[in-house]
Amino acid sequence: MVTIRTRNYGLSHSVGRNVFDYLGPLTRLLGTPKGMFGAVAFFAMVLYAVSSRNGKKFLIFLATLTGMVGYYHSIYWNNTLIGPLETFRGFCKPLFVVAIALLAARYMRDRSGMPNGSLPAGAVAFITLELLFVLRVMFIAPERTAGALVLITMLFLGVLQYIRRSVWTPEDFISLLCACVTASLVFFGLSTIQLIFGPPDRIVINGRFTGLSDNPQHVAEAGACIFLMAAYVLTSGAASRGQRLLCLVGAAVLVPFMVWTGSRTGAGMTAVGLLVLNRAKFKRWVGLAILGAVSFKIYSYFSPAASAIASRLGSTADTRIKGWLIALSAFVRHPLFGRPGLTVITESSVLSVAAALGIVGLAVFAVMVLALFNDLSFVYRNRGRLDEEDRKMCEFICAFAAAFFAGSFFDAYLLAIATSAAVFMGMILAFTSIARAKINASLMEYNEPVDAYAAQEPPVLEAGIPALS
Repeated sequence: MVTIRTRNYGLSHSVGRNVFDYLGPLTRLLGTPKGMFGAVAFFAMVLYAVSSRNGKKFLIFLATLTGMVGYYHSIYWNNTLIGPLETFRGFCKPLFVVAIALLAARYMRDRSGMPNGSLPAGAVAFITLELLFVLRVMFIAPERTAGALVLITMLFLGVLQYIRRSVWTPEDFISLLCACVTASLVFFGLSTIQLIFGPPDRIVINGRFTGLSDNPQHVAEAGACIFLMAAYVLTSGAASRGQRLLCLVGAAVLVPFMVWTGSRTGAGMTAVGLLVLNRAKFKRWVGLAILGAVSFKIYSYFSPAASAIASRLGSTADTRIKGWLIALSAFVRHPLFGRPGLTVITESSVLSVAAALGIVGLAVFAVMVLALFNDLSFVYRNRGRLDEEDRKMCEFICAFAAAFFAGSFFDAYLLAIATSAAVFMGMILAFTSIARAKINASLMEYNEPVDAYAAQEPPVLEAGIPALS
C-alpha cells in the first residue's frame, strides 16, 4: 500500500465540495512570518493586474495556467511532485479564484467607458444552466453552492462581459489568444521539470501523460483548444512576428504532449476544429501536418514511451458507456428535476445535465445550444462581409466553438467553474458576441437587414468601431 504524503497548506480534502477552500493555501501562507515576501509579491501582482494596460492579458494567462493544473492529491495514484512544484500546485486553485476576481474588478471599474451591447441568448441560457447546476446541491452542501455562486458571478463579469465589451480589434483578440498559448508553454515546461528532476510516473499514469493536471484527458482537451488558437495566430496577418513565433513554438510543443495523453477526445476536438478552420485549404493542412509530424518525431526520439501511446488514439475500446448508463439510469429514475447529489457528473455534459437537472435542465441546455448554433451560423454565413482579418477571426471562433462542444459530449467540462474550460467557455460566448456585432455593424453601414440583436448593438462610427457610451 502506498502512503501519499503531501503538503496541504490548509487545503482540506473536501476542496471539491467547497469553493471557499480554494483560498485556504494562500490565506494561510500570507498569515505566517515566511509569508511576508509572498505577501509583497502577491500585492505587487494585484497592483500590476489591476492598473497595468496589459493586466487583462496577464490575468487571462494566470487563469488559463492555474485552471490547467489539477488538484494536488489524487485518490487513484501517488501524484506527489517535487517540492517547488508541489508548492506551486497547492496555490493554483486560490490563484485561479484571485485571477477571476481581479478580472471582474477591472470590468466593474472600466465598464462605464466600454461600448454597450445586448447579452446573447446563448450566454443567458448558459449562465442559467450553471446556476441551476450549483443550486441542485443547496441543501446537501450549502458551502459549495455559496462559493460556486460567487465564482460563477465573477466568471460572468470578468471573462464573458469584460472580453465581450473590451475587445474589438484583431490585435486585441490575438493578444488574448497568445496569453493562453503562453500559459500552455509554462504548464508543459513545469511538467518537463518534473519529468527530469522527479519520478516521471507521478505525472505519467499507465503510459499516458497527465502533467500537473489530474487527468490526461483534461490536458488533451485544454491542449486542443489552445492548439487551435496557435493555428489561427500563425495564419493571421494582424499577428506580430514575435506572436507568430510564440504560437509556432506552442503548436510544436503541444502536438507530442497531446499525443502522449492518448486522449481520443482531445484528438477528435483538434480534428473538428481544424476542419472548420482550414476547410479545403491545402497549404494550411500541409503546413500543420509537417509541423506536427516533425515535432512528434523529434520528441519520440527522446521518449519512445510517448510515441507508443499514440496507438491508443485509434483504439475502439469502450471507456464511456458504463458511465453513461449510470447517468441515464439516474435520469430515468428522476426524469423531471433530476437527482440532486455530488456524484452526478459523468463523462458527458448532456448526460450530466440530464442526471442532475432532468428535463428542466435539458430544456435550458437545448435553448443554449440552439441559440449558440443560430449565432455561430449567422457569423459563418456572413463572415465574407468583413475584411480579411475579421473574416479569419470569425472562422476561428466557429472552429473554436465546434471543437469545444464536440468534446463536451464526451466529458462534462462544459459545467466546470474552476478550470481552464470555464475560461474557454466564457471566451467562446464573448467572441461570438463580438463577431456578431462586427457583422451587424457592417450590415448597418450598407442599410441591410440585421439579426435580431441589431437594434440593441452600439452605435457605429464611420471607421466601423463602436462609439463609447
